[in-house]
Amino acid sequence: MANHAKLQIFSTETAKPLTYFVSRDGGSGEVSPTTRNADNTLQNPLILRLSHPVDLSSDDRAVLQAITSDTREVPRRTDIIHEGDRPDCVRVVMEGIACRYKLLRDGSRQITAFLVPGDLCNPHITRLQEMDHGIASVSPCMIVEIPPSTITKLASRHPRVIDGLVWASLADESVMREWIVGLGRRMADRNMAHLICELYTRLEAVGLVEDRSFHMPITQNELSDALGITTVHTNRTMADLRDRGLIAFEGRWLRVLDLAGLRDLGQFNPQYLHLRRQRSGSDLENGEV
Repeated sequence: MANHAKLQIFSTETAKPLTYFVSRDGGSGEVSPTTRNADNTLQNPLILRLSHPVDLSSDDRAVLQAITSDTREVPRRTDIIHEGDRPDCVRVVMEGIACRYKLLRDGSRQITAFLVPGDLCNPHITRLQEMDHGIASVSPCMIVEIPPSTITKLASRHPRVIDGLVWASLADESVMREWIVGLGRRMADRNMAHLICELYTRLEAVGLVEDRSFHMPITQNELSDALGITTVHTNRTMADLRDRGLIAFEGRWLRVLDLAGLRDLGQFNPQYLHLRRQRSGSDLENGEV
């Protein structure tokens, strides 16, 4: 990694990012990290994500590339889907970070998940038509919108893609269960360490970790809403992880200095992310082992 200007990172202004932004080349501006192929073309995060559970064919990859080619930009801190909406398409995050959230009557917010590139916002559109939660961008995002009719066609022509989409939905549920455990049973430092390990592992799976560093646009306020603690507690907890030599911030990039130590503190076991390839339903039907 190139050298970075290192700044004081723990502002008490809850609307501010964890760090003042300094880009990786020393300039200023918003970073939109992407993954590239050997020929410098952009890799598709949905293809990368679905390639973990199933063995996608070249035709599968081609159709996924085609249906995700028309993206639209969503500014940071903007609702992608409102609670109560009846979406007419499946939305996929292609760049940036988004979050699922619920609002209480007093206006307080609980973030229930972070979405990274390759994640589906509303995979259950054909079964659960009304959204029971909101989805908002944390950073500027690029999303694609896939009509339900396209998903239906995929079911008959590209069953492995559907296997991958089903896996993605089940993996999301597994992550939700792990978050419930964290909110109910982990101390703040362990839960923060666990969340950082989770983000690291999920971003690494779609090629967005470089030299043990990843883009971290999530604010103290958003971390507080995810972990169920105050922003002051979030500030102190992040400072504690830094002082232990586990993490460092370089601009808006979070660098993991001691991955084993961070995993040990958070008692992080990546098994719940289900990133290892498993036999798909198509494999079993075709007699493959």
